[in-house]
Amino acid sequence: MRRFVVVVALALAGCSGTGVMEVGANRYRITQEAYIAAARAEASVVQQANDYCAQRGQKADLRITDARSAEGWSYASASGEFSCVSR
Repeated sequence: MRRFVVVVALALAGCSGTGVMEVGANRYRITQEAYIAAARAEASVVQQANDYCAQRGQKADLRITDARSAEGWSYASASGEFSCVSR
């Protein structure tokens, strides 16, 4: 169990985001920041969208709307919009 907690903590280190925000009828947005790589932020957006829809017995229809690499003092980030559709 202790090993699991350490692995999860390391996986989340350097990431922060908005979580799922409802922007319309069955329309959602997620924005995620990562310490170094935009790919890591994108992967987190995809995972959160899939998890959100899976909890409802559906799958995510996702479109990444923005991805930026870290520059200077800013974090890498990614944003995506999605809806949940039947499997």
